[in-house]
Amino acid sequence: MVMAVVIAYPLIDTLRLSFSEVELGRDATPFIGLQNFADVLDDRVFGTTLRNTFVWTVLSVSLIVVLGLLAALTVNERFPGRTTVRSTILIPWIIPGIVAAVTWKWLYHPDFGVINDFLIRAGFIAGPTNWLADPFRGLYAVIVVNVWKGFPFAMLMLLAGLQGVPEDLYDAARVDGANAWHRLVYVTLPHLRPVLIVVALLQTIWNMNTFTYVYVLTGGGPIRLTEVLGVYIYNMAFQSFKFGMASAAAVIVFVISASLSIAYLRVLRASGT
Repeated sequence: MVMAVVIAYPLIDTLRLSFSEVELGRDATPFIGLQNFADVLDDRVFGTTLRNTFVWTVLSVSLIVVLGLLAALTVNERFPGRTTVRSTILIPWIIPGIVAAVTWKWLYHPDFGVINDFLIRAGFIAGPTNWLADPFRGLYAVIVVNVWKGFPFAMLMLLAGLQGVPEDLYDAARVDGANAWHRLVYVTLPHLRPVLIVVALLQTIWNMNTFTYVYVLTGGGPIRLTEVLGVYIYNMAFQSFKFGMASAAAVIVFVISASLSIAYLRVLRASGT
């Protein structure tokens, strides 16, 4: 009952506000139909935000899954210090998101950040670069932080999947002359397919609703070129005070996320997991 109230009330009230004209200091919220949705869809910034969210989600999910798979394959092998390496890789995932974002903001600092210092010493750049304020690099700089924070979760899930692959299959493949690449493609990946689907879809849903890293590192700037849907809704509500439009944008995000959740459940059912 408590969970129903906690989940249902904000959802219903947001839906109500998305069809209403909301002004600060006025208790009445007259019904205005789909006007808020029309205003959101007509907003040029919303189009930019959708594009940024698409780029953010595709790149983040792809890199998180690939790096997670590589890390899982590495720590699944037996070598000295394997437990230490596993624990070290999990550190980014354990660190609170806000702490990670603030730390990376210092690392990216144009004057005394470690990243600029390293790149200058290595000869990759001629002078200090303000990565987070660059309109062409800002979003990708934040994606790096998101991938660093997210890939340990993918590694953990995929490592659990690797533990379930029968060793007899690898032995049979070796007897048949299969090299490491063939064993990966024809033995490992088919068995990991259900886990890969779960990880990819979970990461897609989570990244569609991202907020912390973009808000802390760039605030959506410069000139809102790194703004994603979560930051757009926040700025619309608490900076522009357009609560009706913010609620309409939130409903749009909810519909997208719900659609992805339905796809997630269908893929799980089809995979038999």
